[in-house]
Amino acid sequence: MNPLFTEGDYLKVIPYNGKKIRIGDVIVFHSLEKNRQIVHRIVSLNPVIRTRGDNNAHIDLHPVLPENILGKVISVQKKDRTIAVYGGIYGLLTAFPRWTWLTWKRNLFCTLHLVYLFLSKSGVVRRMLSLWIKTDLYYIKDNDGTIKMIIRLGHRTIATYQPQKQCWSIRCPFRLIIDERYLSERTPEA
Repeated sequence: MNPLFTEGDYLKVIPYNGKKIRIGDVIVFHSLEKNRQIVHRIVSLNPVIRTRGDNNAHIDLHPVLPENILGKVISVQKKDRTIAVYGGIYGLLTAFPRWTWLTWKRNLFCTLHLVYLFLSKSGVVRRMLSLWIKTDLYYIKDNDGTIKMIIRLGHRTIATYQPQKQCWSIRCPFRLIIDERYLSERTPEA
């Protein structure tokens, strides 16, 4: 439920005591699947109770049984101040912009990641920047005698060879300027 709640906050929870459970209410319930208490917002009541955290991109997989609801959160104590926690339609309206942002962020990330993969495989950026950007390959012998390979750009390590996996680990966004086909020929054994 971040950013509404953060670690160390105190929640004031009241039992429903026969009151109507509403969409948008923030509840504390015992999750049978995770065997712990969870604080999430109710997003659906038909035919079962479905919840979602305000910082989660998706609705929770498992429905909540009414007998597992411990109560409704009505306020949060943050250090020196108390903040009311709204349920119902107003609670949904406060959570909706966050959920929308998370969905857009996920979709944007997926799209940009595909562009990044295309550009790194095509070598377009590498060819454009090859005159200005120079990387250095270093062979370093560890205390146990194994040879470690790293690629540096100035003072920054941008890639390391992982002998256990027999592959290179390249930091983002440097895959755009490193030719992985060339690196596959460069191993400590070669």
